[in-house]
Amino acid sequence: MKRFAAVLFVILVSVSFAGAKDGIVTWTWYENDPGVEYYRYQIDAEEPDNWTVVDWSVTEVSVTLDVSVVHTLYLQQSYDGIMWSASSSTDSDVFVEEELPQPVEEEPVTGEDFPEEPEVLEEPEEVGEAVSEEVPVVEGFKPLSQLDLGFCYMNSIPDPAGNKAVGVVASYSRTFAEAGVFGFGIKAGLSANVPWNVFSGTAGNYILAKLDVLGLITAEIGKCDVYMAFGPGMCLAAGGDGYFTVDITAQAGVRYHRTERFALGLELSDSQYLSDRAHVCNMMDVEVYVSLSI
Repeated sequence: MKRFAAVLFVILVSVSFAGAKDGIVTWTWYENDPGVEYYRYQIDAEEPDNWTVVDWSVTEVSVTLDVSVVHTLYLQQSYDGIMWSASSSTDSDVFVEEELPQPVEEEPVTGEDFPEEPEVLEEPEEVGEAVSEEVPVVEGFKPLSQLDLGFCYMNSIPDPAGNKAVGVVASYSRTFAEAGVFGFGIKAGLSANVPWNVFSGTAGNYILAKLDVLGLITAEIGKCDVYMAFGPGMCLAAGGDGYFTVDITAQAGVRYHRTERFALGLELSDSQYLSDRAHVCNMMDVEVYVSLSI
């Protein structure tokens, strides 16, 4: 599924002691995309139901933790509070309390045994506030990459004989660039159809194969991505009064993402044939399919 703009989190970690092993760990991040409305974070895990969600104005979290071990903050951002980016993360420093010198038992001494200048033991240095660390975490552009598999129903115009076509279709969509909420790429599709007379129930005597390579534009709306495609195609009818022709195809469709990797889709397309050898001049196509993110 398409993601929005690339994300840059710069996270600062600072620690101030509140006890022998407990300390206040502070993570701070900077806004880099004015379109972001929500953040969510989790410490030491990425459990689906254990995120803390805050709005765009919150850019810091402080927690009292055991600073003798490493802790990891996982941070995500969202435009709508539904679809979230991949996690950025950073680790806190480990601080160990310095041990004081242990007293040594000695035999009683007389005044003559004392040195002229008594030795002064160095006091242990106090553990102060840790120096802040800057950890840049960059998430680059994540392209849409979808494999669609489904069934199609084609209706030729004009078609006085009443023949229709049913078949299977496979297509692959991928975006290579984005501008705002729009992604741009290509969509390639291959279908195989058998004419079928829906009135008499008799099958046709040829197979219709169609290949399209189209320019693609997409946009994400909630859990759906809506797309349009336009470009050239070609069609081969094998058997019967077979023919080969090229066409111009326009498509519009929508995918509903049930999960991050699985979606259901519906697509409408219109192909205008450019050769007089074809029996029809125009073909309308309705397709339903399942889609996998790859």
